[in-house]
Amino acid sequence: MGEAEYEEGEVQLEADDTLLIYTDGLIEQRDRSVQSSLDQLLVTAQRTTTTLDDRLDYLLTHSSADTTTPA
Repeated sequence: MGEAEYEEGEVQLEADDTLLIYTDGLIEQRDRSVQSSLDQLLVTAQRTTTTLDDRLDYLLTHSSADTTTPA
């Protein structure tokens, strides 16, 4: 979008930090605000897992997004 404005910033990650990049399809729900869904994602993402694959599986399993198209 040509008229969109974005803030730019920097953050220093530490050795044990986790950077989670996601699409809105993981959190979007028709009956909830985006902020509420994002808050839920942040709580879910705090669960400790042994591998990255386990963490991603957990996030997808516990996502309550409703933007998928029925088969």
